[in-house]
Amino acid sequence: MYIINNDVGFVKGQTAQLISGGRFVSMNASGELQIAQAGTHSTMPAVAFTAANIASGTVAKFYTNREVPAGTASGLVGQGLYVGCSGLPTLTTTPLLSGNMVQLCGYKTTNGLNINI
Repeated sequence: MYIINNDVGFVKGQTAQLISGGRFVSMNASGELQIAQAGTHSTMPAVAFTAANIASGTVAKFYTNREVPAGTASGLVGQGLYVGCSGLPTLTTTPLLSGNMVQLCGYKTTNGLNINI
């Protein structure tokens, strides 16, 4: 397993693929991090969130229990933050249920996103 928990609110892990910033990630069978996608059961559940672009095979820091500055995130304060079908966060009061795994991962705050995985 490549996850190292050495900082409160963060984990470090090696990526299995290129991951664009602002996505939730899950762990594959090899212990590497990949993009979490609500519509693809083999990529769930999400275990962390990244705010930066990360190359494949890189060890990087991921958010697990911390507020992430995201002033441009649209949505109302207090709305639930769910894993979307492309790994992007979805702010909503009612998550999509049609064939998707539903995972609440945090909430919208006045300063950004409060990640709680």
